[in-house]
Amino acid sequence: MKTFSGRLSSSIMPLFALSFILAWLGANVVQGANILWVSDNGTDNTFSEPGNYADGGFITILQNAGHTVTRYNGPNSQNTRLTQAEINQINTYDLIILGRAVSSTAFQNPQVIDWNVNITKPVLTVNAYLVRASRLGWCTGNTMLDDTPTPLRAVNLADPVTAYIFSEVAMNGNVTANPYDEALYRNTSQILEGPVAGGRILAVADFTDLGGTARANIPVIMEWPAGTVVRGGADVLGGYRMYFAASSREPDQGNILTQCIENLTPTGENMFVKAVEIAINRGQLPFDPNSVVGFASNLQDLTVPEGTVVTLSVSVTGAPPRTIQWQQWDGVSSFTNILGATTGSLPLGAVIPPLDGTQYRVVATNPNGSATSAVARLTVITDTNAPQVTKVTADVGMNQVWVYFSEPVRQAEAQDVNNYMFNPPLSIISATLSADGRRLRIATDPLTMGQQYTLTVIQGLPDRAYYTNWLAALSEFSFRGWVPSRGFLAAQRYLGLTGNDIGSLISSPNYPNVWDELFHVNSAQTVQSAPNKDNYGGRLVGWLRPTESGFHTFFIRGDDGTELRLGTTDDFTTLNTIAQQASANQPFTSGQSVSMYLEAGQRYALEALWKEGTGGDYVQVAWQPPSGTAPVIIPAEALEALADPDGAQVTITTQPAGRTVLQNRTYTFTVNATVTPSDAPLVYTWQRWNGTDAFTNVTVVLTNGYTTRLLTMADNGSQWRVLVAAPGVVATSEVATLTITTDSTPPSIVRAINNPGNPNAVIVEFDEALQRSLAQDPIMYRVTNLLDNSSIPVDSAINPVLSSDGRTVTFYLTSPLTNGSFYVVEAQAFDLADNYSLSAVRIERTGLLAPSGAQNLVVVEAEDFDEMISRPWEGVDRYWTFVTNRAGFSGRGAMRAMPNTEGNRPSGNEAASLDFFVQFPAPGRYYVWVRGAGEGGADNSIHVGLNNTVPSSSQNVQQGYDLGMVGWHWGSVSDATGGRVYLDIPSAGVHRVQVYFREDGFYCDKMVLTTDLNYSPANVNAGLGPEPTVKQVVVPQIRLQATPSGQGLQLSWPFYGTRLEQADNILGPWSPVSNASSPFVAPLTGERKFYRVVLP
Repeated sequence: MKTFSGRLSSSIMPLFALSFILAWLGANVVQGANILWVSDNGTDNTFSEPGNYADGGFITILQNAGHTVTRYNGPNSQNTRLTQAEINQINTYDLIILGRAVSSTAFQNPQVIDWNVNITKPVLTVNAYLVRASRLGWCTGNTMLDDTPTPLRAVNLADPVTAYIFSEVAMNGNVTANPYDEALYRNTSQILEGPVAGGRILAVADFTDLGGTARANIPVIMEWPAGTVVRGGADVLGGYRMYFAASSREPDQGNILTQCIENLTPTGENMFVKAVEIAINRGQLPFDPNSVVGFASNLQDLTVPEGTVVTLSVSVTGAPPRTIQWQQWDGVSSFTNILGATTGSLPLGAVIPPLDGTQYRVVATNPNGSATSAVARLTVITDTNAPQVTKVTADVGMNQVWVYFSEPVRQAEAQDVNNYMFNPPLSIISATLSADGRRLRIATDPLTMGQQYTLTVIQGLPDRAYYTNWLAALSEFSFRGWVPSRGFLAAQRYLGLTGNDIGSLISSPNYPNVWDELFHVNSAQTVQSAPNKDNYGGRLVGWLRPTESGFHTFFIRGDDGTELRLGTTDDFTTLNTIAQQASANQPFTSGQSVSMYLEAGQRYALEALWKEGTGGDYVQVAWQPPSGTAPVIIPAEALEALADPDGAQVTITTQPAGRTVLQNRTYTFTVNATVTPSDAPLVYTWQRWNGTDAFTNVTVVLTNGYTTRLLTMADNGSQWRVLVAAPGVVATSEVATLTITTDSTPPSIVRAINNPGNPNAVIVEFDEALQRSLAQDPIMYRVTNLLDNSSIPVDSAINPVLSSDGRTVTFYLTSPLTNGSFYVVEAQAFDLADNYSLSAVRIERTGLLAPSGAQNLVVVEAEDFDEMISRPWEGVDRYWTFVTNRAGFSGRGAMRAMPNTEGNRPSGNEAASLDFFVQFPAPGRYYVWVRGAGEGGADNSIHVGLNNTVPSSSQNVQQGYDLGMVGWHWGSVSDATGGRVYLDIPSAGVHRVQVYFREDGFYCDKMVLTTDLNYSPANVNAGLGPEPTVKQVVVPQIRLQATPSGQGLQLSWPFYGTRLEQADNILGPWSPVSNASSPFVAPLTGERKFYRVVLP
């Protein structure tokens, strides 16, 4: 049904929401004010367009009232004052509104002085947390309440300001209808205590708070004149102030940026607009008490389609008391009063053709006179279009068919089972039309997978127009039975179900057949809905295909209640409950099944249910297969579901390419594809020709790249391809061939480093993978101090550690390396092709990072860590690995948290970390930015740590990282606190700054530390951020010694990595001495020569 209204609200579709507003003119009527909306959305310390944020509903109300709105994001730290330039600019606006999506900690001393004293223009806030004694100090206490929707009560309607705010809403005595919509999360926060002396309460409410306590006379609208003493005498208000309780709190798993959703009914919106007008006018009525009635704009003729819900509205000002009377033309000679039409709106309902040509006007009166509006003529366009079938589709249950219509159809004919016929034949059990008349469910015998069907509407179908239009009789529509799709589960939502208990879903008459939303997922989990959905039940359904035979244990968790069911066969009638949880966000172990034996490749019916009340929402299903050691989210390769093949399409745009690869190296295949529908998930199955008769699966992944194991000569000529699957369709790539060439080159050292974090450790990086058993033998390494030719013994009690890729060895010395010395490492190495090398290289003393510049920046590429510490969590070793498979990285690549088993969320310092040693010159607060990315809701967060701990201020850095397969994001907001991520450095000296694994699969590219709260790296170097900080390298002392030797002078120096140069003048120019190595005899020729040794 189409809707027309004089007020935009969340319950009215904006497409048909038009506004006709009448207003009485007065001497001080408020029109078109410039309003500044303050929130933490957007970029810190900037004035900007309103943008598209969670609090946008309030801005829409203000704009619809004719105001111009600008957004301002101020400093989030209470210690950061507004600049004089910012104060001056803020004071150019007619009204400043402090929204709910702000960190209240900023509104304390000393920044609070700016908001209370230095901002002289009127200020209104909808945020109860800001008016409490510990913040702005407009109220006497700090007791915060979360309420449920409730009417408001005017304290004194004889007061002109109060009367004006309540002037256009329905009243029962001094009580309004409910000004708030249904509860949004915890709905609107209220404050228990009233205003300080000088302020006054305009409206109160009685309600039961969400804790179950009855509350009475809670202040909901308050005002304070300029000059009021607040904050215990610390401040004197520089201008008028008002509080109007409104907007939602954050969801349970949300933060301040998810707050301030507009939650006002038309009654509440009307009162809010009136309160804004009072505030703009500094607490005075926006009209002259002696003003006569007038109209800001007249009614206009209106043309709408038949069926549009029309409501005409007026908004009046002027000296009360005021009356409104709607009138309608009698069709002959005069306008007559419409009985009972004496409020600000005239609902006409869904208009029909007989109303075409009707005319309406308004007569408004007050003690100073009366005025009559212009006449509005209503033109109703008769519906002459026949209803159309827009889609016919089967269902995951394969026992029903859905028919979708372009407009509502009539129920009686639509639900007549004799009106339909299927070919091939299907028995029709029932036909049920949805409440909106646009979706028909036809229950049938079981359909055949993939079968082409034709639905015939035998007698046609009528729409609901005043003059009926018919879908033609014997209309035919084709569709196919759904087909099995490997790698997916179907997900269904059943909306409008309150509570957290699974029972409310199971007992619903809509479960399991009549779902409201259906989509597919490519692992056994869903992520947080966006925008957030509340009060629904959810279902994951499909088949489980175990990848190995043996005993399996299953786990489920989610938000809120969850239940997992598994069948003994692929028949859904064999489902049994095997695990469940009643509470949200519990560990997997709280929802664990018994161990059960399953056969590899066998299909087992699978159903996972979850019930969402309010706040966050998700479900995760994990298993521990026979070879597993901990729960992991069930991956795509073990899942299968039915999906609609009609309209599904995958097109491979970049084929995987073959190439020549050196023996014992890896190779990364990539493929690119487009999918229809565009939001469908993809699964990539990489296959290899078995050499005889078929391609066999190698791996199933969710990304478009696959890196092989180390390739051997046996892989020469191997053929590879990938199956790219979306629900209902699979595309097969071209074949790529790999050519493997023999590796006859011995391994060589790329570099050797030693850092202050562990001065006893030497890290040696090779250009290829080594044989593990030999590389981890201490006898393969020797370190020498070339200044005195002494050896530093390798600690034989600690075995060297070879990295997972086989290229980096870390071994340990019995004593630390020291500054001022010159060290070389000699290493014996065997690569995987048995090539042997003995090579030596100078050990680089990497030194320390240190802040620099006005912002005290420390900038590091993730791959340039000083130390990577692997830690087990939930029985699995967690680590970071270097990757280059995500485009757009800064530096040489990025680091990824592995293994990517999905859904792991260790808290604090429980898992793997990338560690960086920083020399801080003084204690202080450093704000942290991390450039990173995730591919979904299960791999989009990290922790930031300091000295092996994770402060609350740097937990769960998450916002913005859920980017799918492409892109990078600079994050600096903690989901744990809702505020900026920062580390408080306790003292001058060296400290360990860490990026901790929180969700596996996360990509970490770069990190920035800064003392400047307002600095952002996001716009530097096209988003790559500033250049990395140059480490304070420890340069060894190079001594050039000269002793007489026959007819010359013998020169000696540490020679590894150095160069001897000569010149005729001490100022140069200098040139290398050919083939010079230590010791070198310089001939005595009678000419003056200068020599030096250079360390490049």
